[in-house]
Amino acid sequence: MLPCRNFSAVFSEEDKQALRKCPSVSSSNLNAHLLTKVGRIHIKWTDVLACHLELDRSTDTLYLFRYPSFCAVHLQTRSPEPSNSTLYACAALPGTVAHWANVDDVNDLLQEVLLSFRLLFGQDKASRKFF
Repeated sequence: MLPCRNFSAVFSEEDKQALRKCPSVSSSNLNAHLLTKVGRIHIKWTDVLACHLELDRSTDTLYLFRYPSFCAVHLQTRSPEPSNSTLYACAALPGTVAHWANVDDVNDLLQEVLLSFRLLFGQDKASRKFF
């Protein structure tokens, strides 16, 4: 349900070198309209939180988590006992060394989903219309 902590460690050295050579776009210019029209990226909605912002290079498909409100609710209702939630029950216990995300990592992921929606769909009228 949650991605492993150091996801970039699973890439080969060849993949890392190819990633460094890719051209980049500044965040002030990036939006869903630009990705779909100029970059020819297809956006596909996913129910899996761990697949958010995953790019399938073979089909040029960017997967976005379908329920950003789910993330907002979990971030707003933070309690001293986050393990009461099913989402936080999947996280590693505090203080343990594990390959899985801990509570802070889960919060960071939820925040990332919200910020990426703001970046992709909140910057211009064409992107909001696309959403």
